[in-house]
Order: sequence, then C-alpha cells, then structure tokens
Amino acid sequence: MIKRIPEKRIRELVKRYGSFYIYDKEIIDQYTGRLQNDFAGINFLYSLKANHNPDVVSFILSKGFGVDAASLERGADGRGKWAWPE
Repeated sequence: MIKRIPEKRIRELVKRYGSFYIYDKEIIDQYTGRLQNDFAGINFLYSLKANHNPDVVSFILSKGFGVDAASLERGADGRGKWAWPE
C-alpha cells in the first residue's frame, strides 16, 4: 500500500531542505524480501552506485544483502563496517 504524504508536509520539507529524497522502509523491506524468496539461495549485492545513503545501505545489509562497490573504501557501510555477504 502506498502511503500518501500530505501536500502541506511536502511543501514544508521543500522550504526547509530544497530538494530531498523520500525512502519507504516498508517498501524496501517488501522488495528485498521478494527477491530473496523468489531467488532462494542467491547471495544478493546492493550497488552503492544506486544509492549510498548510510541508513538505506545499513537497512538493506540488515536484510542479508552484501555490497557491490567500485573500491574497498566504498565497500564499507558508511559506519566503518565491511559489508561482505556471509
């Protein structure tokens, strides 16, 4: 189910931050779960090029995903932990 953010709240956020992204943890959880269920036994890697927001990366890592990164330095999850699949 898609949640609607009231237009007034969005306008307040635009005034405060200019541009920004909105992430829905439930949707990310739903789609990572679907991938894991539909392709059981596959070790998935999340591309940091797609989005390197530390909160998003940490959440996806908590779901059992690893990280695909261009270098070892980018292979950390943003908090100094190495993000290799187990």
